[in-house]
Amino acid sequence: MTGAEAVGVGLGFLAIVAPEFWPKMPRALSYTLAGIGLFWLTYSAILGIEALSHTKLQYGPLGIIIIGAALIACGLFWHISRLEAPHASAETSKAIIEPKFSWVWEPLTENEIEAIAAYLRNSSKATVTMTFNARASGQMAASFARVFERAGWGLQPMPQLHTIYGGLTGLSHSPNNDIGKSLKSAVEARTNLRVNFVALRHASASESSMFIIGAKPPPTPLPPDIKKDLNELGQKLKETGSAIVAFAMDRQREEALLPSRESYSPDTGGARKSWERSVAFSRETEALLAQRFQQSSFLLGQLEIIGVEMPFQVQTAQSRPARIGKWFNLVGSYLEQGQVEEARIKGSDNDFWFSQ
Repeated sequence: MTGAEAVGVGLGFLAIVAPEFWPKMPRALSYTLAGIGLFWLTYSAILGIEALSHTKLQYGPLGIIIIGAALIACGLFWHISRLEAPHASAETSKAIIEPKFSWVWEPLTENEIEAIAAYLRNSSKATVTMTFNARASGQMAASFARVFERAGWGLQPMPQLHTIYGGLTGLSHSPNNDIGKSLKSAVEARTNLRVNFVALRHASASESSMFIIGAKPPPTPLPPDIKKDLNELGQKLKETGSAIVAFAMDRQREEALLPSRESYSPDTGGARKSWERSVAFSRETEALLAQRFQQSSFLLGQLEIIGVEMPFQVQTAQSRPARIGKWFNLVGSYLEQGQVEEARIKGSDNDFWFSQ
């Protein structure tokens, strides 16, 4: 092989890998270079074979070489396109995950914080338990923490209670006592916000005052584009819910085929084996649920943004997924009709879902 031929072969190889070596090069140009490089190498191979055999290739072997080169070209282009696919997929995923609407409380202004605190300083000192959703109401909660600190009021921030007392829209206080009235007057006198009194289940009258920062009220009336987005989200939730319910029914049928408790010995060892079998099946159900319905995490994130939260009784039902499927169906039905506050209330009702 002469030096010129060696350089030609090297340039051919370089041209073939141009799309991968220079990904920012225009695709049309890089693919053209790759095609020229492959043609160059194929032609060089034909010349090399003829030089070694001292005979001119017949049409049959020549056709086989050309067809082989075409197949290699298809494989190379397919490989390069697959390497580019993750970038497109990432962009697509980003567009899908990006929320179309977000109702998140904005923090109070510095003037509002000082004005509310000054109003409360003229009231009797008190201690308030504050619960909120960290994602949707965290900034507003931080503002009120500064209000209570400046007013000299005691504060017990307990965001975990939001899993029990969530589902409310706007600012609320329980019970309707002097502390709540002072807080309501201060907030409403110094801001455009409103504080409602609510009766909380499972809360005794002797418990301390609870200030609940619920989800931010949706715009009224709902703009057409938001209605459309909510309708689409509701449909996705219902589709997911129906699929989870079907999965739950399949698991119930499979569980019915397992050996019953009576098939084990009546002693302690038999009871342990039966219990271990039940635990193993439940864990398998939880693993399959997480594997098959990974998109549910994305949907839950969308719901949390608009103030719809999955209650504790549903969160802990992975081994009995029918309840989870019903939850997705019900919340989806409300959102499909644009009933955001109804979805928040019923979706977060632990007592209701405990009976399902």
